[in-house]
Amino acid sequence: MFRIQCRKLCYFSRVLDSTVTILALNLSASLKFISTTTTTKNSSDRHSFTVSYLVNSCGLSEQAAGSASKRVHFVTSKKPDLVICFFRDHGFSNAQITKIIRVHPNILLCDTDKTLKPKLEFFLSAGVSSPDLAQIIFRDPGTLLRSLENQIIPSFEFLRGLVETNEDVIKIFKNFPRNSMWAIRNYMVPNIAALRHHGVPEALISILLAHPSKLLRRPDRFNEIVKEVKEMGFDPLEASFVSAIRVIAGLSKSTWKAKLDTFRKWGWTEDEILSAFRKQPQCMMLSEKKVVGVMDFLVKAMGLEPSVLAKCPSILTYSLDNKIIPRCSVIQVLLSNGLIEKDFSLATLVISSEESFLKRYVARFKGQFPQLLKVYQGQTDWRECTN
Repeated sequence: MFRIQCRKLCYFSRVLDSTVTILALNLSASLKFISTTTTTKNSSDRHSFTVSYLVNSCGLSEQAAGSASKRVHFVTSKKPDLVICFFRDHGFSNAQITKIIRVHPNILLCDTDKTLKPKLEFFLSAGVSSPDLAQIIFRDPGTLLRSLENQIIPSFEFLRGLVETNEDVIKIFKNFPRNSMWAIRNYMVPNIAALRHHGVPEALISILLAHPSKLLRRPDRFNEIVKEVKEMGFDPLEASFVSAIRVIAGLSKSTWKAKLDTFRKWGWTEDEILSAFRKQPQCMMLSEKKVVGVMDFLVKAMGLEPSVLAKCPSILTYSLDNKIIPRCSVIQVLLSNGLIEKDFSLATLVISSEESFLKRYVARFKGQFPQLLKVYQGQTDWRECTN
């Protein structure tokens, strides 16, 4: 009998334990559900408010606002309103404010007095006008998130040591690529040191600073470029040296090879290509379409040898329709009628001013060929005036 009672007590104990466990599990699940639901609801509300504010108050599109809301969250408009008012008070347009917030939406949560104001005041004290300041920040909004003492001021002072005036520094800042302030210390400083090591004068370095992106290459790659330019025969004391650096630094190795191939197709030798590049580095920045168009006209229509153009690469940089064809058409008429010698200077022909060209090649022969001006203006085909 006693054993039976014990078995009953054990049974009821197990049932009670199971019941308590089930109730505990259910309660835990319920609490977890309530917590998750509340958190999800709060997160959803915060997300919804942020998106709505970014669209209605900042001018972002629904898609841009959705993307920006992943990086910034707020449930009241107090701080964002202060930031927007701050920008407007400092002359930023609505379009500029929209772009700044789209790029760096977390700026909306910055303390205007502690974070934003000191940086703008520094630039204004350095002589930056409000419109220029707005352009600098618009171009690189990340500047406002940089340290004033550790990055902005040292960067400004470094550049000021390379140029003559604060205005020159401002011009450099206005041309800086986005998010590149940090690169001054890590990239620009060693790259400028490399130029000095190779004997490039400060005056030429300051010219290169007008295109700061070229000085923001990895130091190892920039050193390669400087050595390549030197090996090509460029003089570090000449402006063409930094021009060549600008060109090569602006092209990938594959693009550079493609440029060389374009000239090889027209029969230029390696020496001719190098000579042309030394005379006019910008010829390597021209598109294949541009090069082919000019070469095709001058070689096929004008009958010039490709090697002649290699000696005068500057002609490739001029407009085919507005300068080369009109002037060469006049020359063709004069040549075919024996009025000028064939040994004319192609460079002088294209580079001379319009007034000089008209006086020398059109007005001078107006009596023999009154239609020369119409040929020059494209109203008459030059072929109609040839013998």
